[in-house]
Amino acid sequence: MSVATGANGGKVDEVCREFVEASRSSDDNASEAFFTAWRDLGDRLSAAVYYMTGERMTQRTHVPRKAVYAKMLSSFAQFVELHEEDSERVEIPRRRGVVRQGVPGQTGARLLGQPEHTLRPGRLAGV
Repeated sequence: MSVATGANGGKVDEVCREFVEASRSSDDNASEAFFTAWRDLGDRLSAAVYYMTGERMTQRTHVPRKAVYAKMLSSFAQFVELHEEDSERVEIPRRRGVVRQGVPGQTGARLLGQPEHTLRPGRLAGV
């Protein structure tokens, strides 16, 4: 997923090496290793795509997921602000209400279950 959204191939290889051993099992430790490796790379580089990769591959009930999702939103908002990409945040109607695209802590921003993100017509990478 991260390569398809503009991640650096060398960084993807680096982070994947961190959880090769854990990937040989199918228990919660493997999922946690995957999540932690991507979260830590996101923390080092402040890049939305790495937070997104780790966050999207965990269970909805995984408690640290919400904090990583908030970091992803914040990192991506910073990317949009600092780059000259032709992008805008949008609201996406859903059966359970509207997903408001915003940075947590700002007026109107909120997090809902499994949000869907889209940008028009920019790119998603944030790296």
